[in-house]
Amino acid sequence: MAGVALPTTARWADVVWTVLFAVTAPVAGAAAYVRWQPARLRMAAQTYLWLAAQAEAHWHDLFGAQPVPRDEAGIRAALASMAETAETAGERFGLWMAMLDLDRARAALRDMPETSADDRFSRASAAWLVAFTEGSTPALDSLEQLADEIAEPDSRLEAGVSLAVLRARIALAEGGDWQAPLTAVRAAIGDSANVLFDRFLRQAMFRSLLMATTIGVVVFWIVVLGLGPHVAG
Repeated sequence: MAGVALPTTARWADVVWTVLFAVTAPVAGAAAYVRWQPARLRMAAQTYLWLAAQAEAHWHDLFGAQPVPRDEAGIRAALASMAETAETAGERFGLWMAMLDLDRARAALRDMPETSADDRFSRASAAWLVAFTEGSTPALDSLEQLADEIAEPDSRLEAGVSLAVLRARIALAEGGDWQAPLTAVRAAIGDSANVLFDRFLRQAMFRSLLMATTIGVVVFWIVVLGLGPHVAG
């Protein structure tokens, strides 16, 4: 690029500084935006993202490198290729719920195993979600008891966070404080939730700000290169 002749109205220093601005502003802005979030909202979001990350980890344990589907076409393709076994029942249930196909979600629910305490909790919480989606709000007492019966610490923690998400759903539906159940369990999940939240929010905001600053730089150079000769004249 050193051999490219710029118009007399522009200097290479201007090019360097505008490119530096286009990159630095989104980086700084995204970092500031993450830190600007209210502490309570940040804690609630961290809890939810942690549970989502656990769900994705379970997906990859089952399907390896196959990506988690993010849209309707991907969901339908995944369901079409998925064997209808007890092992895949939980994933099939989640995908059909994402499509709001409750009849097929119930069919997958019936395939979910009940061998372990963890299995029984997963099946019962799936049944609760179907009922809640249909408009009722079953009590959570039986789910809490099933969560307490889980012996493995990590699975019991995940069940506890899942219960917090269900309580948040109820609170949101009733116009209550949906953040309270999620912040109540935030301390139990450790520092990994901070990394998840920061990465998720920072990356999204960085992309938005990068697009905005890039447009701004392009407009700036259009003005400089377009009006410069007239100003010079």
